[in-house]
Amino acid sequence: HLKKVGDWLEIQVLYEGKPVPYAPVNATYVGFSEKEDYAFSNKTNGNGISKIRLLAPGQWIILTTVRKPPTDDLKEKCLEMKYSASVSFGVE
Repeated sequence: HLKKVGDWLEIQVLYEGKPVPYAPVNATYVGFSEKEDYAFSNKTNGNGISKIRLLAPGQWIILTTVRKPPTDDLKEKCLEMKYSASVSFGVE
């Protein structure tokens, strides 16, 4: 169903099909800031779930990042591996 201002949106962050505990979750909407500021920031809980309060109408984006140690074949080339995901949606 469509989300409206004031609603909470529950999301789950997964990596390789498994919940990611304590992953950073940042959300914002068009017009909130000219910089890389977020209207709402938190972390997932132990089950990879985060709740975001939808503060304004318009186009929203949610971003998250998962950091992992490099695989054996990449240990000499990088310090960590970073996986990012985003989703965008509208709020009435």
